[in-house]
Amino acid sequence: MKQLVVVAVLAIEICSGTGVSESQSENIITLATFEADPLKGFPTHWESRGDRDEAKKIYWIEQEEGNKFLRARASKREIQIGLARVVAPQQFPQLRWRWRARELPCGCDERTPET
Repeated sequence: MKQLVVVAVLAIEICSGTGVSESQSENIITLATFEADPLKGFPTHWESRGDRDEAKKIYWIEQEEGNKFLRARASKREIQIGLARVVAPQQFPQLRWRWRARELPCGCDERTPET
């Protein structure tokens, strides 16, 4: 039996890739920080692949130690969500984000379909 997986996305940004620091914000576009989203709510402007009501049961905004983040908890459900943005990949070839998994399914290996 697969265990629950918890993933927290803290911020998603696209970067120019020129080695600039975060203080040089003209070379970084922040796509999501979840700061404006209500706690326990579905992330604003995000879309789901599949049933949106079911997606709201899997994904919600939480806060820990002053940081808002997207929490996902699913068991045998495969609904994906995303945030669509149009950018020039030549100008912003890098994507960066922070995340953590507190619990991974025992015995699972994403390299093999069986697990």
